[in-house]
Amino acid sequence: MLCRIISHEILESGYRHLVIHAPDIARAARPGEFLMLKVSQDTYDPILRRPISIMDAGPGDTVEMLYKVVGRGTGLLAEWRTDMCLDIVGPLGNGFHRPDTMRTALLVGGGIGIPPLVFLARSLAGTPDIRVRAFLGARSAADLPMIHRFESPGNPPVTATENGDTGHKGLVTEPLIRFLDEDSPENPVVFACGPDPMLRAVRELALYRKIPAQLSLEEHMGCGIGACLGCVVETREGYQRVCTDGPVFPADMITKWPG
Repeated sequence: MLCRIISHEILESGYRHLVIHAPDIARAARPGEFLMLKVSQDTYDPILRRPISIMDAGPGDTVEMLYKVVGRGTGLLAEWRTDMCLDIVGPLGNGFHRPDTMRTALLVGGGIGIPPLVFLARSLAGTPDIRVRAFLGARSAADLPMIHRFESPGNPPVTATENGDTGHKGLVTEPLIRFLDEDSPENPVVFACGPDPMLRAVRELALYRKIPAQLSLEEHMGCGIGACLGCVVETREGYQRVCTDGPVFPADMITKWPG
C-alpha cells in the first residue's frame, strides 16, 4: 500500500516523527500493532522491510510513527520527505487487549518502546471506570520525546532516567514498585513495551505480585507475516512467532526469553 507522507519531523537525539495519510490503516489499527516499511527509495536494497510500531492512528486518516535512526534501515527511512509515498504493509500482529475486570491500567515504557503506548493511552482515555498511570523510562530526558502525549489533568506521567536529568534517577520499575506499594491500585493490569532487560524485570515483578501483564516483545523480524520463522519465542503453548502471534504476549505465557 502506498501512503503519502504528511510530515517527517526531525526531533532531538536522532528521533524522527513520521505522519502518513493512510485511511485504511488508520481504521484497522489497534494499539500494539506495527507496520512493515520499504525503506529504500529507488532500489530493493535492503530487500527486507523494516518493522515500525504504530504510535497512533486516527482520529481521521493519519497514522503516526516515532523511530530513532540507529542503523542503515532507519537511516534510509530518514531520507524520505513530505509528499513522497512510502510502500507499507500493515497493520500487522496482535496488539494489547483490555481485560473486562481491569480497573487500573499501568503503562510501562522504555526508550523507543514508549511510542506504542501513546496509542494505548489515548484509547483508554475517557473511560470512566479505568484509571491510567504511565511510567516512562529512558537514558535521559532527550530520550523521552513524546511524554506530553501522556499528559492528563492531575495525572502526569511518572518518568525515570538513568542519568537523573528528569524524574526519578534509576530504573522505571522502581517508581512502579513504589506506586504498587503505596497506592494499592484496584485490579491493575500492566502493559509494557521496551528493551529486553526492562521487560524481564516487569515480567518478574508481575509474576511475583500476581498482576496480569502484557509484554510487547522486541525481536528482529524478516517478513512480518510469519513466513520466515525468524522471530519465534518459546511459550507454554509451544514456539510462537512474535510477528503474528505477538508482538504482545501475556507475561505468564513466556517460558524462555528470546536470545
